[in-house]
Amino acid sequence: MRTTTTIWLAALAIGIASLAPRPAAAFRIELASSQFSERTNVFSGVTSFTIAIDVVGGLRTGSFEDPELGDIEFLVRGSLDPSTPARMANPLFTSFAVDDLAALRGQEFYDLGNSLSFEIAQSADLSDGVQVSELVGMGLVFEFDGRELGTGRYHPPILQLFGDGTGSIRNSNNTGGINPFTGVEVNAEIGDEYITELGFDPAGFTLVVPEPSTALLVGLGLAGLAARRRQPTV
Repeated sequence: MRTTTTIWLAALAIGIASLAPRPAAAFRIELASSQFSERTNVFSGVTSFTIAIDVVGGLRTGSFEDPELGDIEFLVRGSLDPSTPARMANPLFTSFAVDDLAALRGQEFYDLGNSLSFEIAQSADLSDGVQVSELVGMGLVFEFDGRELGTGRYHPPILQLFGDGTGSIRNSNNTGGINPFTGVEVNAEIGDEYITELGFDPAGFTLVVPEPSTALLVGLGLAGLAARRRQPTV
């Protein structure tokens, strides 16, 4: 009897502890070409892209203008129209966060002239993550600009989402640095290399995946204790 009481007291302690506020290290924004119901290559062709951004601090409502970041990873692939500035080097292009596909980290992203901005509405239900429809505004509601000034690369992306369910991913403007393939200094304006228009359902597009719920954590704790209780004594 005493053993049973001890087990349930321990389970109760786990439940209370999991209900207490717990600071989150970061929340993760994820975007991929496969999430969009429509993709139209207006100029050149983006075949695929993925973007993952860790924003430091717990998920909350409010404005995020160049927030503190953890890892930033992006990979954009496509083919170039013959008239683009970089087409002479290679008909295909791949743009990634930094050389060898390593992730940028925190302030490094902003040091390259990059930016990130969005605002989560006060009415947003954060228990199921964040949908684009829960961002503030009907115009531009989310912008990720990986422009990378001075790196000598033509293709870093700027991705914009609008409240009406449209968006675009294009090459950002980038100046400075010698491109290793062409041997000339990069001077690319937005859309010089590629423009792909995007379509999606704002209410069904989950920008931030929800964290594990408190109820799930409590359930896991109780299940673990119940399993331990059923173990035969040796």
